[in-house]
Amino acid sequence: MAQLQQIHPFLQNTIVEIKESGKRSYSPEGHHCDDIVQSHTLLYCTKGKGEVVIDGSSSSKFARKSLLLLPPQISFEITHFSSHGIEMHALSFDLYRLSVSEDHRRVYERELSFPLHGVIEKTGPRVQYLLRQFSGQSAPSKRSQSLYQLDQLYELLELILLENPDEDLPAAPLSDAPEQWLPLTVQYMQEHFDRDITVEKLGELAGMHPAYYSHLFKQKMNKTPYEFLTNLRMNKAKEMLLVSDKKVKDVAREVGYIDEFYFSRRFKTSSGYAPTTYSKQLHAKMISLSFPYTEHLLTLGVVPCAAQTHKYFPAAVKSLMLPFHASDPWEISRQAFLKLDPDLILCKDNVSVKARENLGDIAPIVTIQWTTMDVFGHLQMIAGIVNKQEAAQEWIDQYEKKAEKAHQLVADHIGDKRTVAICVLRETGWRMYGARNIGHVFYRSLQMLPPARMQAEMQKHNNGKMLTWVAISIDELDQYESDYLFMVVPSREEAEKQWKLLQSNAAWQRHPAVIANRYCFLEWDQWKVYAPYSLERQLDMAVDLLTSPTNNVSL
Repeated sequence: MAQLQQIHPFLQNTIVEIKESGKRSYSPEGHHCDDIVQSHTLLYCTKGKGEVVIDGSSSSKFARKSLLLLPPQISFEITHFSSHGIEMHALSFDLYRLSVSEDHRRVYERELSFPLHGVIEKTGPRVQYLLRQFSGQSAPSKRSQSLYQLDQLYELLELILLENPDEDLPAAPLSDAPEQWLPLTVQYMQEHFDRDITVEKLGELAGMHPAYYSHLFKQKMNKTPYEFLTNLRMNKAKEMLLVSDKKVKDVAREVGYIDEFYFSRRFKTSSGYAPTTYSKQLHAKMISLSFPYTEHLLTLGVVPCAAQTHKYFPAAVKSLMLPFHASDPWEISRQAFLKLDPDLILCKDNVSVKARENLGDIAPIVTIQWTTMDVFGHLQMIAGIVNKQEAAQEWIDQYEKKAEKAHQLVADHIGDKRTVAICVLRETGWRMYGARNIGHVFYRSLQMLPPARMQAEMQKHNNGKMLTWVAISIDELDQYESDYLFMVVPSREEAEKQWKLLQSNAAWQRHPAVIANRYCFLEWDQWKVYAPYSLERQLDMAVDLLTSPTNNVSL
């Protein structure tokens, strides 16, 4: 990647990375639909004509020499082909903008917006030439992207922006517009939905006439401010009815309705059910924003219409590009969720704030606390929401039977009450794990014992069952003495690196499991998911590890 001095203000303080380049062909049979564009994409039509539908709403015709600009997280569909099909030059790239500039460091964040989108008719000879140049070569790797190629990309973007000045631009993508008034007024509604909110108040906050504010709001959110507020209130009511025992009149009051009966009528119009019966209904279209809860739903026989998944996932479910941590950016568009039209959204507390900011008006969002419950508690909580309590208990019963058999098998092979230390390398350093997550299988299912020092820490947390991990220095490793030692790392390459580093570490050399050659390196991705299917899979792997003819096993 490289940075060049640009004329256009939008391109200042940016760097680019080429993701894909080449040619695309679309046949006249039927239509072509891409799920979601992951990067900024330019499509230059060299043959044929058709129509493009962007994000399921705006439709534009295009022909030879037309240019299609698509920002990230936008879906598009090409229809109404000419009889000979369509051929295009394609170029995808990521754009990053400088966010922190200090003496010793620079921080760049991904830029999802672009001043232009949709069909652009004005393309000069130089733009056409540059697009042909890119289409004639495959996308170079990050290392091999030359300054010349990146300079050409900057020139291309510069020309496109200069040839289409502001007065000729189509509207910017709804969800990516840079204005501050939209998040300001949406946040106000989310924080004060229990109050009487008028469009005049929202217009005042936005600094514009109420009628103009309403017009812009509907353009950008696909609904009026009143509809947004009503949806927000109804979804909050649904959440309370699902996870609490509050009376209808109390729920009505908490979401801004003084008249309980008016609220009930509005609620039935919104959901199709009376508030008193809503919690007993099956939710046919659920979305899980957290992959452990996706596993829980599948364990209960509920297949979500879309979900966050992981690479060892047991079933085919429409996968969503979602953040894994609260600090990760939320890059998926509202339009993707509007198309799915879910009845209920399920998530962990680490993403609930961003979920409510982006999706609070689309569907009720039920947050299942992660650290206050173990895997059985999560399953029973989710089962109560989807009315699958019997299925939850059946799984718990069969797992405990399987765990007892596994415990006996391991005990017969290595002896009972053996100790094991589980040390996981994360971004911030090493962690010694307790009886949750990866520790559940070893300490609770196989009934092995933690190191004495870890046992003392675990007893401070709900009889030893709820401590996830404690941070340690690798020089403290010998203070966690155990019969077995599992070092969990991101990859085989990291395992080899850490093994070499540990050879000269005194704490490693003194550890009883290392001296007895009863240690191994494990891959974190196979052990990080704390959910039913993964737990059964991890139990099988743990039994194999502990009953293996050789104690020292690597990835």
